[in-house]
Amino acid sequence: MKMSSYKNGSGNRIPRDSVTLSNELYRIKIEDVIGEEFLTNEEKEERVKKSDLQLKEEELRDYEEKLKEHEQKLQMELEKFETEKMELLERFRKEEEKYERKKRQEYYDIREFMWENAMKLSEEIVGQKIRTEDFSMPEMFKGLIKKLPIAFEELTITVHPETLECIKKDNSKESWMLENINWKLDYKLEIGEFMVEEENEYYDYRFSSIFNKIKGDIRNLNQQIRREGE
Repeated sequence: MKMSSYKNGSGNRIPRDSVTLSNELYRIKIEDVIGEEFLTNEEKEERVKKSDLQLKEEELRDYEEKLKEHEQKLQMELEKFETEKMELLERFRKEEEKYERKKRQEYYDIREFMWENAMKLSEEIVGQKIRTEDFSMPEMFKGLIKKLPIAFEELTITVHPETLECIKKDNSKESWMLENINWKLDYKLEIGEFMVEEENEYYDYRFSSIFNKIKGDIRNLNQQIRREGE
């Protein structure tokens, strides 16, 4: 409430239209109401104590506000730290997965390289042994034929002429089984290769077919290992 200053000869009466209302708030202190000259010594001391208490309360409120702002700032820093930590962990995880994939890929590549070169070396060794006759061709034939579920007399075997010539040199007691076979000649075959036929069965012992089958099995195995590692 505000009161306009008004003076006239009618005394201390305040006209009604001189009073206005306001929403503004005012803190009224004791010293604003009672002058210090009207207070006793005890009241003066009490007033000083209350003033000190109000001052400390204000300081405490200011400290609480600053503490609250500091806590909010710390909370924001903590959230930022957690976000950066999660991003860093995710980056580490992706780098680790990338490194593991690279290691697996290198392992698969080395494995396939070793198999490929092992097969090449095997083909060269087989070819070298055949060219130098560094093995017993009749013994090889007899060992394979014995495992076939077919009577010797029903077999038709196609070979290179030099292969047959080498087989016929066999003078062992089991050479009779080779003589009872129906032989066919094919110059397209390599020395040492042969194909076995009978009425319902066919066996391909060409080196290229044998090695191609082995290579196919190895390739399928390597692909399976790659799939299982993904």
